[in-house]
Amino acid sequence: MDDMISFDPELLAMPTPVTLSSPQLIGASPSSGGSSCYAAGLTSEAIDDLLLVYETFIHPHWPMIYVPQLRSLRSLETYSPLVFDAVLAISAANSDLSEDFGVNGSYKAGRSFAAACDMLTESVRARVLGTLNGRDHAPTLQSVQALLMVSLVDQGVGRTSLAYQMGGFACRMALDLGLHTRCEDMRSRDSQERCRTIWATFILDKMLAAVCQRPANLRAADIDAARPSIMERDEFDLWLSGGAQVLLQPHVRGKMETVKAHTLSSFNSWIDVMASLEVILDQVYRPSTRRARMQGQHVDGYDEMVVHLDQQLRKWRSELPAHLQWDDDSDTAHTNTGLHLLTMRGWYHICMLLLHRPQVPFLDTTDSPESFRVESDVPNTPINYRLPNGLEATRHSATAICKIMEQYERTFRVRKFASSWVYLVFQAATVHAGLAAHGPGSGSNHLSPARAESYRRLEQCIRWLDTIAMQWSSASRHVEILRKLSAAGARTRPPSPATDANFMQVADFQGGQGGHVGQGDQGEGESGIPGISQMDLNAWMMLWASMPTAGDDINLWQQCFLNLP
Repeated sequence: MDDMISFDPELLAMPTPVTLSSPQLIGASPSSGGSSCYAAGLTSEAIDDLLLVYETFIHPHWPMIYVPQLRSLRSLETYSPLVFDAVLAISAANSDLSEDFGVNGSYKAGRSFAAACDMLTESVRARVLGTLNGRDHAPTLQSVQALLMVSLVDQGVGRTSLAYQMGGFACRMALDLGLHTRCEDMRSRDSQERCRTIWATFILDKMLAAVCQRPANLRAADIDAARPSIMERDEFDLWLSGGAQVLLQPHVRGKMETVKAHTLSSFNSWIDVMASLEVILDQVYRPSTRRARMQGQHVDGYDEMVVHLDQQLRKWRSELPAHLQWDDDSDTAHTNTGLHLLTMRGWYHICMLLLHRPQVPFLDTTDSPESFRVESDVPNTPINYRLPNGLEATRHSATAICKIMEQYERTFRVRKFASSWVYLVFQAATVHAGLAAHGPGSGSNHLSPARAESYRRLEQCIRWLDTIAMQWSSASRHVEILRKLSAAGARTRPPSPATDANFMQVADFQGGQGGHVGQGDQGEGESGIPGISQMDLNAWMMLWASMPTAGDDINLWQQCFLNLP
């Protein structure tokens, strides 16, 4: 192992792809095609446990592999050693490291799952990148699948920039292989696996674009591939199998044993959500629009776009199949539900949160308008359509994510959460951090009920991130940002105005120096709102206008903290 060149993410900027000098040292090479699993220190029992984690938690999220024609996931070791190693790597990254995990006593293995994950991830990365020169082996469908899993591992352990690079490679490989084109015969295994893989790559690309706040590499308009068929075994199989009950809390195991997977119908619905996220990232968070919003400048078509996207997301929600529906107001909304379904719901709420968060500067007061009335001259919008104000829509989505997490704690182990949930919890916390707006050490006793609830939710999210950080190190860097965000909110938040407004026109969404917060009485403050100066108002609006979609990119978030030491 001493002769192996360590993988340096910064080298990805060089024209020549980085590979390990001697892949044989880690158990496999592009030419031999063998698996690295045993060289990584995994026993047969450990492999069985990791495949159980993959089948239970990861495949329902990312159903790239066409499992109906596999006798078992073990057959991948012969069919595609590259994918087999990637499966083991991401399963090891998602595995609970406590001693009561292993179904087969795999925790007794001499080498920890963390070490095996690192070795397998770098082995897979080296083998895939080694095919880019095209001299020995050309990239294949399996190369795309493997890179997608490597990118998910990178995202979870905090190598965000590298995850974006690996995801970009996966997108370009998929396009180069023609996975985005439509197959005439969708009945074959190859056709189904191709369309599953391109859409999984599409979802990953949107996820990374949001987490990194960088341009997408693969757009929905460029994909002509059919959606995966839901008439497959992995749609109708029971979600738990092969002893997976040990991965749940004891009191829910009996109820969850009869839950169907619904893997492909939820996957197709998740695709639709991420297609909406693509538009939100492009229209709301593109650099020019975000800069204009921070400068208080109106962007043509922005308001109509917010109305349209809000409609589209609500329409998606209302048209979900019955088995995917849920009621946010119900205490049992997320009980007896697979993790992949919770993830789909979480990303729906993230879309709503990111769409409406720039419009948050309407404070919680009994006199605040409950909704904005859309004027009849907005194209394709019913006269009676009402768009929730930014505060309520954003707070509702942030709280909904917290409620999903609460149910998850009662059902699973937090440390088994998919790596993308670090981002979901963090973004929910950004809303509550800004709305809690409390000073250091002040607690929540003196706050209004709404702000006290945001304070409680913020501390709840921080506790979850601290717990998840035991597995996904990326979670640990978010807490500092949240603390600063809460301090920024405390410094900039003006007192709640007592406005007489009954509605807001669509044209007033933008706010800032050139906009208006309400149609209230022109009283004491130069802002037109009693008790609030224009400087206070602009600082509060700047806080929300400058919030990025990024996860732990402190450089982007620092724009929210300009006045903090």
